[in-house]
Amino acid sequence: MTTPLPNTPPAIETTWSEVAQSQEEIKTLAWIDLIREADNVRKRKEGKPYGSSWHRNIGIAIRGVPFTLQEASPQTIRAWIKELQDAGLSGLTINNKCSLLSGVIQTSIKSGLLEGQTNPFDQVDYAASSTRHIYTATEADYRAALRLMKALPMKQRLVIELCIYCGCRINEVMTSKRENYDLEQGLMTITDAKNQASERTIPIPPGVCKRLKEFDFGWGSNAATNNRLKKINPELTSHSFRHGFTQFGRELKVDPTTVEAMLGHRLSISDMANVYGDGYSPETLREAIQPIWDWLDN
Repeated sequence: MTTPLPNTPPAIETTWSEVAQSQEEIKTLAWIDLIREADNVRKRKEGKPYGSSWHRNIGIAIRGVPFTLQEASPQTIRAWIKELQDAGLSGLTINNKCSLLSGVIQTSIKSGLLEGQTNPFDQVDYAASSTRHIYTATEADYRAALRLMKALPMKQRLVIELCIYCGCRINEVMTSKRENYDLEQGLMTITDAKNQASERTIPIPPGVCKRLKEFDFGWGSNAATNNRLKKINPELTSHSFRHGFTQFGRELKVDPTTVEAMLGHRLSISDMANVYGDGYSPETLREAIQPIWDWLDN
């Protein structure tokens, strides 16, 4: 028979809130559980978890939300939105934060982790539309930019080329590394993307591939590149070429779903009716958008 150690207090069952090191730790724990669940669901369905950009953005959202998952209600969400508005955040920023949190809740409801629960964000109108007009590059802008590129440092020229020829977001280029490229096959794989739909492998033109082979992947800054473009036209930015890519795709009668796939836009259900498997292969995209490249080079 064993005897108890002297002065040993009886075992007491404790809750997480009693052992957590801080209120912040309590607040974020359940949200982190939902992030893990969303990651697992995506990995099961898509074969890989969310990228670093999504994790960075959802991390910012949960660190900023002032209530726990259990405290989330239309009232607490509404009060938080008002706080964000009073702090000067834009409608789009507020929409993005709410959408991320709503998304992990909805995924966990559908996966069974939050079985039988409702999504409180569904009862709050946090939608916003952009009031900032994004200028669409014209043919004159393209011609001027293509002339300008030849006089620019390679770190700026390649950024502009990838934005023009492939419709890339400037951040997709600036965060890319050598391992994101298969320069023998003429391919770029975008992994650190805005969202799941934006992660894609796309073709790049032979001339750009040739220059990338000799590049050290020391990209410049977004601001420096856009400042160069504003010397052509004060309204012009790198993002103007994404809009231009869509516009000239229409004018050249390029299949719009291939243009959307190049840009990394989420396709609607009706668009996806004609796309099977994992979508379009890079070679199919290359063939489809060749008219845009030909137009740019002529």
